[in-house]
Amino acid sequence: MNLEVYSGILIDEPLMQRLRDFRFDIAFTQPHEWGGYALFYELGITKYITVASSTIGSGYSHLIGAPLTPSYVPAMHSRHGDVMNVFERFENFLVTAEERYLYCSEFEEMDTFMTRKYPEYPGSKEMAGRSSYLFTNSDPLMDFPRPLLEKIVFIGGITMPPMGTMRLDENLIQVLEKRKFNVLISFGSMSKSVDMPEKYKRPLIEAMKRLPEVTFLWKYENEDDWIKEMPENVHREKWFPQLALLEDDRLTGFMTHTGAGSLNELTTRGKKAICVPLFADQFTYARQLERLGVAIYLSKSDLTDEEKILNAFKRLITDENFRMSENAKKYARIGIWSSHHP
Repeated sequence: MNLEVYSGILIDEPLMQRLRDFRFDIAFTQPHEWGGYALFYELGITKYITVASSTIGSGYSHLIGAPLTPSYVPAMHSRHGDVMNVFERFENFLVTAEERYLYCSEFEEMDTFMTRKYPEYPGSKEMAGRSSYLFTNSDPLMDFPRPLLEKIVFIGGITMPPMGTMRLDENLIQVLEKRKFNVLISFGSMSKSVDMPEKYKRPLIEAMKRLPEVTFLWKYENEDDWIKEMPENVHREKWFPQLALLEDDRLTGFMTHTGAGSLNELTTRGKKAICVPLFADQFTYARQLERLGVAIYLSKSDLTDEEKILNAFKRLITDENFRMSENAKKYARIGIWSSHHP
């Protein structure tokens, strides 16, 4: 929400008075909504919680006082895991510094606006640091080791329903029964497969043609000319009940963009994956799963290489010497019974 919108809210005195009359005990905001802290200050709310919809990242943890350690903690947007050579560590240092600058520079306009009305306003960064807690949509068993504070609370998986509550319709059950192996392919709601450039789409389709023993359930959003190129073992739908599929034992694995939602779904359901991160925090999630031994990491550029895609699919379905299935199921069991599980 931009400054223009927030300033309009904050100068609306009748609205502010109505909100003050509620005498809120606690409030919630997210790190990017700097106007939330300004609103809390305006209403006199001193107990509030910052909620991050992603992993904690270096930018968020720094805001509440946790130290930055780029020598071994990957930045949220880093392409690397926690095992880095000297050049990768230097690159991670630069990305960490960039993240810190971006997060801190976003609240300057809001602080300028607030200090005109309240010269004593401590600033959004200080207000963020005063948060009673920082809730982060990640799991300490999966996240990279990092310095933490007691006020950091992991709530990853809090939206996941209990196991055994999802059901598939008869049509999808019949699809899963056709072949021994079944792989779900989805790149999320923002990155649509139908919009995938030819240099990525053609190698992916050709790789699927070479695995006739596998049914590929591909979330493909619209009809187009590429449909006639797809082999018989590709089952297309504009939408799949993803969580129900991941819970089904007949699903072998999942090719995913590794968004936060898909991450929580596949880890709580104990499924192995091929991770193809596309932007933002997806790179960190993919490296976390790779580190746990439950996923194969492919870069977006790897999708131009039919052989790399084919080898990844083969590793996923055969799982020889990689023990991904065992690791995925073990993590799901540990995560559910962990003292950190929400």
